[in-house]
Amino acid sequence: MSKGAVIAMTYSVAKAGVAQALEILRADVKRTLRLLGCASIAALDRSYVSVPPNWGAS
Repeated sequence: MSKGAVIAMTYSVAKAGVAQALEILRADVKRTLRLLGCASIAALDRSYVSVPPNWGAS
């Protein structure tokens, strides 16, 4: 197998892996938005973030 063929095959496999990772991320964001009752990311605001009182304390 030539070096070019190996590179092409590696690229193809990596591309499929990236596509799968992005699909998992998309599904997780979509599910989280549904659980929060938000129609989209644009609907999120500070009320959805809970910051502990001692956050950032040194």
